[in-house]
Amino acid sequence: MDNHNKGIFSLLFLAFLFASLGVVVRFISPYLGVDWQLFSRFGLASFLIVVFFRKKINFRNIIKSSKKDLWLILIRSVAFSAGAVLWVTAIPLTKLFTLTVIDSIPYSAIMGFAIMREKISLQKFFWILIAFFGVILISINKTNGTVTFGRGEIMLIISGFLIAFRNVSVRWQHKKLNDWELTIVFLIIATFIMGGLILVKGEKVPMVSFGNFVIILTILGGLINVCTHFLTHFGYRRVEAVLASSLLQTEAIFGIIMGYIFFREVPNFRELGGSLVLLFAVYRVNKLFKKYE
Repeated sequence: MDNHNKGIFSLLFLAFLFASLGVVVRFISPYLGVDWQLFSRFGLASFLIVVFFRKKINFRNIIKSSKKDLWLILIRSVAFSAGAVLWVTAIPLTKLFTLTVIDSIPYSAIMGFAIMREKISLQKFFWILIAFFGVILISINKTNGTVTFGRGEIMLIISGFLIAFRNVSVRWQHKKLNDWELTIVFLIIATFIMGGLILVKGEKVPMVSFGNFVIILTILGGLINVCTHFLTHFGYRRVEAVLASSLLQTEAIFGIIMGYIFFREVPNFRELGGSLVLLFAVYRVNKLFKKYE
């Protein structure tokens, strides 16, 4: 299997892990706030990488990296952390239908066209639009179907582009730094950023009973974060941003599966239809990239 196909499968697995992380967050939210969840997951993920993947990392190689690479990692870490905080902050300010529409925008594809100068064609644009429509069909719930626009919506859009920038800009990192080295530096910086945010906001340590259930969920979240951040670097380095964006939209399908397994949420015909539309659109986008290779 060549690197491009490895990247495709890694991004599909990443979409599955994102859906799995949603399950973990749903279970642990009654015990830990979002900032503490992010801080604990990033910190634990950093620790797990150092312990179990130490041989994959050459810290001397990181220290000797160019200023450009180190600054880029810092900027990407700040962009991701800011995007995550903005997204969480915006949720209470945004209507459900509007949130669904804005979250479904293919930000990575837009960034791929805008800053990575990937070739755009009418066919690519059409199938990306169809994939977007499929995600909307899967995600919308019973709402009045109107989109509002205000401070929360602006924050969501900025969040989407910040996280997309973090993803696609990995292509600018020098190949001298491998995916594990990029991941550990990124997670350590993100951990300090979230820790600093907690201190600035004056959030106290959660006074909850850390039973086995909470501990297991936190460890599981840390393990998933190890995989998601590594696979993001691995996948986006090997796959075009436009194709990667479509592949990650399959998270909505994995979310339906997870919802049924863990919460017995039975999908309706609209959600099943949206899944078929999305899968076919992703297939067509992949075929277009193979055609132009």
